[in-house]
Order: sequence, then C-alpha cells, then structure tokens
Amino acid sequence: MRAFVASRGAAHIEFLGFLSQRELEPLRRRAEGFVLPSIWYENASLGILEAMAAGLPCLTTRIGGNPELVEDGVNGFLALPNDPEDWYRILRRFQATTPEARRLMGEAGREKVRARHLWSDHLERVESCYREAGVKVSNWGETSAPSLAEATLMMMLASLRRVPHWHNEMHVR
Repeated sequence: MRAFVASRGAAHIEFLGFLSQRELEPLRRRAEGFVLPSIWYENASLGILEAMAAGLPCLTTRIGGNPELVEDGVNGFLALPNDPEDWYRILRRFQATTPEARRLMGEAGREKVRARHLWSDHLERVESCYREAGVKVSNWGETSAPSLAEATLMMMLASLRRVPHWHNEMHVR
C-alpha cells in the first residue's frame, strides 16, 4: 500500500502504525477521513466504530462486518480487499468529495454509532440475553447467594462498566 500511495504522488497520506488512544485523539481531530485496508473478517471493527464516533468518513474494505458499518457513499466508501485499483478508485472518489459532503458523511457515521453502537445499550442487550435465559438480574444478593451464571454475569458486567470506552455517550462528538 505504501508503494502504491507513493507511486501516485499522494505525499499527504501518512502510515502511522499502532498509536495509543491519547495519541489518536489529536489526529482524529485533524483527519479528513479514516482508512482501514483490512483483509481480515471482523464482525465490528473497533477502529471503524471509533472513527465513526469521531465523525470521520471511513474508507475500508468490503469484507466481514465492514459493509454493515460503512455504507458506500453514505458514511464512507468501500473497496474490494487486496485490490489496489479499487483502492485507487475510492481514494479518488474521496478526494473528489467536497468538505461539506465529507462533514455530512462523518455526521452520518456518528449518528449510526449513537443509534446502534453505544456501550450502555450493548450492556443492556447483554443483560437482556441473560434475563431471557432465566438469570434473575434484578434481585442479586437480596435474598440468596447468586447462582454461578448470575455471579459470572455480575463480574463480567461490573468489569465492562469500569472500562472507559470510546462509544460511551460522552465520547461521541
């Protein structure tokens, strides 16, 4: 990908490798978009969800769960995996979009995160699954010791609630 970008004279594109959340935040604020040329099947890429929460249009591959998160032309663009020419096509397409169109794409992604991917909503769905399976979530510890399933769920939910998460409502710009 580096050679391809260099051969096209796209000197403004940077390949940064792994960065911490603290290092990423200022980059997201100045970024025009988010590029993830993944070749792996992921259900819900955390990188894409973080970029969407930050209001960035996403350019990614049409593989795994990516097309469920990124709608081509709505909140980003999709390319075929391992296809440099298709990547060239979507990068050119992105370059041709106006700043206002990019802003609207970013807002569409942010709204998708708010509507479907908030951490608090995820925790509620996890609890709901356990309730449907017969685990009594509401009166833990009130009358008797929790069952093994209840204790496991209590520990898991307590742990998940302590994790500072990118899609907590206060982190969605």
